[in-house]
Amino acid sequence: MTAAGKHFEYVDEPLSEEAKNKQRKTPTALKVRCTDTGEIFSSAQKAGQNKKIYGNTISAVCRGQRKIADGLHWEYI
Repeated sequence: MTAAGKHFEYVDEPLSEEAKNKQRKTPTALKVRCTDTGEIFSSAQKAGQNKKIYGNTISAVCRGQRKIADGLHWEYI
């Protein structure tokens, strides 16, 4: 339902496909590069899925909180 241009849903209603798609988008995701292999990924989460490690570990390396993630070095690009 909408009112004044805002969209409202009841909590007990299942999410619409449009609402699910909005939740999946990560417009603030930053591209990452594995400096050891040169591979570039659209996000740390995608890199993590590809390398079978947690994306937040890759993000921590990019932010300087860790040195490596699964033996690899990473950076934001």
